[in-house]
Amino acid sequence: MRMTHRNRLRRHGSILVLGCLMLVVAFILVAFVLNLGYILLVKEELQKAADSAALAGASQILVAQPTSSTLANSRACSDINLAISEAKKFCLKNSARVANLQLLDSDIVVGFLNNPANPESQLTPWTSGQPYPNVVKVVVRRDNTANTPLPLILSSFLGMSTWNGQATATACASRRFNVTGFNSSTVNAPLLPVTISATDWNNFINTGKSPDNRIYDDFSAENPLSSQTAAPDNVSSESDDIPEFEVNGPDWICIGADSSDTNTLRNWIDNGASSADLASFGPQGMQLATSSPGIPGSKSTLTSNLQAAIGQSRVIPIHTSCDGKNYQLAGFAGVVIVDASGTGSKLKIRFQPATIRTPTATISGESWSGTNSFISTKSPLALVQ
Repeated sequence: MRMTHRNRLRRHGSILVLGCLMLVVAFILVAFVLNLGYILLVKEELQKAADSAALAGASQILVAQPTSSTLANSRACSDINLAISEAKKFCLKNSARVANLQLLDSDIVVGFLNNPANPESQLTPWTSGQPYPNVVKVVVRRDNTANTPLPLILSSFLGMSTWNGQATATACASRRFNVTGFNSSTVNAPLLPVTISATDWNNFINTGKSPDNRIYDDFSAENPLSSQTAAPDNVSSESDDIPEFEVNGPDWICIGADSSDTNTLRNWIDNGASSADLASFGPQGMQLATSSPGIPGSKSTLTSNLQAAIGQSRVIPIHTSCDGKNYQLAGFAGVVIVDASGTGSKLKIRFQPATIRTPTATISGESWSGTNSFISTKSPLALVQ
């Protein structure tokens, strides 16, 4: 009987020890699960910050580039600085369990990739003589380098007090994305009722010369994609090494139903093409190879409308031929209006090539090896790696 009593006491003591051990294991498991969830949340927040910063940076290298290689190198350096600044600004708007994430200059690479869609492509910083930069890559950290390591919960049970992590994003600003037309059911398309001949536009893109064989560079237009400077304050009277296309006596065309009414033209300049306007060309809207009616006669009262649109991103249809009434469209040019003066047949409009991003555009797909000189409208930004 005495022996049995002792065994029972021993069994009670063993269960108590086992219970304490299980409690320790439970605490470790709880700490592990909590920290794992915490780390996954921070990794997701870091990725969002990286995506935002890369896209913001890439938006600054979509501006039109000069035709001269010397000026292109100078402009590329300027745009790279803008890309770095914009990426850092947008990173600061994000958090990963720490407010205002800092993005280091050394963690931003602006360079050129012939095929950004290839995940095996290695990006190196842009250098003079390379093609114009088209890609921005960023690394956002929470470690001893930037933003401090992440403190862990119940860290004493795990033998580690902090976690170090990072997220990477690469955004592309392609210049080879073919815009085939505009078709909208909800948002007006930013089309102007003015057309330019493909011959004149190609000559301008290749030489910087307007139809009068002169090179104009009297205005500077900041990228209208940035929210820092809104139109018309994004246009100033100074050179920026980007030639301007001058139209002297524009060719007016319908971007909706056939009409020569001045008020209709005024509405197209002010507000763009509505879904009803685009539907007048057919179910696909205004597309390449569309035949668009010309509007004869001088429009002497539209100068003020064009002046009110200075600094805004717009699209001009490009035509290859005209049979006396209808213009055959071959493409679309993204522009910013930088000046408008004169009236009637002496009306002069200055355009600077620019980036256009609009959900109304229809596209033919990405072509990394080919170009289409009729189309200067740029693609929407994309995260490629």
